Amino acid sequence: MSYGQAQNSHLRWVALPDSLIQVNSFGEGLAKVQTSTGRIGYIDSSGNYIIRLNKSFVDAGNFQDGYAWVYRKSADSKQYGFMDKKGNIRISCQYDKVENFSNGLALVHTEAVGWQLIDSTGSVLLGDTSLLVKEPVYQGDKLVEWQEVEPPASQDGRMLTFKAGKYGYLNSQGQPVIACRFLKATGYANGVALAAVDSVKDQFAKMDTTRDLLDDLYDNLEPGPPEYIWTLIDSNGQQIRTFNPGWTLDVTRGFSQRLLPFKNEQGFWGFINTHGQVTIPAKFRQEPSPFSDGVCFLSVRGQSADNKDGYMLVIDTAGEKIAKIPF
Repeated sequence: MSYGQAQNSHLRWVALPDSLIQVNSFGEGLAKVQTSTGRIGYIDSSGNYIIRLNKSFVDAGNFQDGYAWVYRKSADSKQYGFMDKKGNIRISCQYDKVENFSNGLALVHTEAVGWQLIDSTGSVLLGDTSLLVKEPVYQGDKLVEWQEVEPPASQDGRMLTFKAGKYGYLNSQGQPVIACRFLKATGYANGVALAAVDSVKDQFAKMDTTRDLLDDLYDNLEPGPPEYIWTLIDSNGQQIRTFNPGWTLDVTRGFSQRLLPFKNEQGFWGFINTHGQVTIPAKFRQEPSPFSDGVCFLSVRGQSADNKDGYMLVIDTAGEKIAKIPF
């Protein structure tokens, strides 16, 4: 067995034992491998074994922040812990769910206490009363339940937290740095995040206007979850820009290569940068893909009923056409 690896812009091949049936991507210089007998180990970029786990470990993750999670099977349980890059178990296998380390912190879960935030020594910094562990579920515009979710990891030194029905942020030590004052919020990317301090319906209710106009605006809102008025904030929670309430921001996927898709009131898509500026005007009818390696793909429908004259448009981060690919 062999695998290729890019090194100094050249592809080289390294011979590996035929006993290996799986080789994962590299993480921090090591790649997880699995043998035909189910044994888990890690190799370096030369194909040398650095870590060989014993048979009690049935799975493991990629290294991040110097640690990888490990999954141990015993006679009466299966539990997760963490090891370092020498294969030493640094945090014992005691959890039923774990997330990768990020910025020196990891999220772990046990049935007895729920989700907790721990540091690299295994010390607990926060319990699930301060973590985002539930999200609202709507039927129409009615909140019907709160479903359990896995808390989001730390990004850009900020981690979402939830208290008394509002969202805020913790720093990389698990300390509150932005108060829980937002109705909704996203994780940070490129030093910014999206947060909502108001919703469209709530804003209408505060308007100093005639009752007939207010009723007309309210009744014409589409049913469903609250339509939030989104604000772009910096790492200190300071407002950079509040967006038009009639715009739809792609908050689920968020910023990619510092660009965020949005749809205007007329239903056309464009892109906003991390300063809140429109860098690619809203002129695309179909929702674009996130940017990757400097390009974005958009599906453009043709004039014929069967869409045979439709095509895929490829644009760069300035919105300039790179290619037009017929269907």
